[in-house]
Formats: sequence, C-alpha cells, structure tokens
Amino acid sequence: NAYNGTIIWKRPLPAGFMIHRNTMIATDDGLLMGDHESCKIFDGRTGEIRDQLTIPKELTDGPVWKWMALRDGVLYALVGNPEVSIETVRSNRPGLGHWPWGMWDGHDYNDPRTAFGYGRTLVAIDLQTKEILWSYRDEEFLDARAVCMNSRQIFCFSAEKFLACIDAETGKLQWRN
Repeated sequence: NAYNGTIIWKRPLPAGFMIHRNTMIATDDGLLMGDHESCKIFDGRTGEIRDQLTIPKELTDGPVWKWMALRDGVLYALVGNPEVSIETVRSNRPGLGHWPWGMWDGHDYNDPRTAFGYGRTLVAIDLQTKEILWSYRDEEFLDARAVCMNSRQIFCFSAEKFLACIDAETGKLQWRN
C-alpha cells in the first residue's frame, strides 16, 4: 500500500530469469511486468494476472521482454531472444540481500544472443486494444541498458556500432549515427 506500507500481495518471481531490468511499470490500477514469456498485467489490488501480452514469433528472435515504457496508453518494448538462465544466490547475511562481487553467467555481455537485455525488435502496443501499432527490427542487437524515450522518440544503442533514433509514433528509423 503506497499510503501505509502494508504488503497487499506478493508472488514468486520466475526462477532463472534476471528480473533486474526496466520491465516493470505501475499504473493506476495494476502492474505491467515483462519477463521471459510475456508482459503480464497484474491487478493492483489482488496480484492476479488480468492479461498477458506476447509478441508474434515472426516479429522477434524470442519472447523475452528487455525494456518497457508507457506513454498515453501505448506500451513500448524491446523484445528478443532467450537469455542464459541464472541461479539465484541467496545471501548468507540477515536482512536484505546484495549483488555478488564476482561475475556470473549473463553479465559478461560477450554474446548479445544470450546475455541479459539484448534484443533486436522494438514494438508499440495499444494497451486498450492489445493491437501492435508498429514494430522495428534491426540487424544488430540493441542494448536495453541504453534505450530511453522522450515524448516523440525512442533512442537506442548497439555497442561499438551506432546510436539510433526511432519515431515513437510510426516506428520508423529517424537517424543512425
């Protein structure tokens, strides 16, 4: 509860999926959360899944949601290939856990086909109708850590290759540098 901190509901997270990414969006009545299968739309009061959004196989390398933003009823997302599955390392300290100091699978970012947060397909979805308004697919892998959006454009980045700008209304490439 945003007013008093009471836990209203909780659910287990998908095992093996690196959840630390920009794929959770709170709305007035719910939560959108992208994972390795779909974008789930949770009821804010009960935690029950109200709906799920998936991207057709012909548009993307896989079902994994890498990045999301919401503006004026349109959900924007970077989606793509399956990633290396991780093993949850439990903290041996009481209280809150922490990031481990060592490197673990997926965080070496050597191979964008399996590392966390890389995808080649951007989409725009009307949340009311669930219709895909547009999709943009690049030949190179885009790094979700470097995707951002203003009111009219989505900016994306492919390491050592380019910075690009996609028109948020049409999904067309505006420029590549």
